[in-house]
Amino acid sequence: MFTLQDGGTALTDTNTSNVGGTYNPEQSLAGFTGDPNGSWLLSICDNAGTDVGRLVYAQLNFCTVPQITLPTTNSPVCSPAAVTLGATVTGSPTPTLLWSGTGTFAPNNTSANVSVTGAASGNYTLTARTVLAVPPTSSSPW
Repeated sequence: MFTLQDGGTALTDTNTSNVGGTYNPEQSLAGFTGDPNGSWLLSICDNAGTDVGRLVYAQLNFCTVPQITLPTTNSPVCSPAAVTLGATVTGSPTPTLLWSGTGTFAPNNTSANVSVTGAASGNYTLTARTVLAVPPTSSSPW
């Protein structure tokens, strides 16, 4: 699968068939917000004159940026009490979550609501990430 994503690897050598991976687009994708309905144009340029190439399959996948709203906490607490942290996270597809900071997270550091034992002063961060599923591998050529 060939994926264009802001911050991806620079695409420097495409002298192979079936280039796959996550690559940085020539222009930022950050401007694509709002309603994806409408006309889309995919332009492909083969700059090499001695080879032949073709596009067999293309698919556009849209996702919404994860939104984290109103984190909750019982901070500050006195040791050895546990810190409770919570957030409501929405997105499509459903975002994966990852809490980071000092201490042990229960039930785990990938839940929206956690209790942290062994907490220390400092920052706690919740990262929400949306990952698109891999499209089907079989398709009919256009």
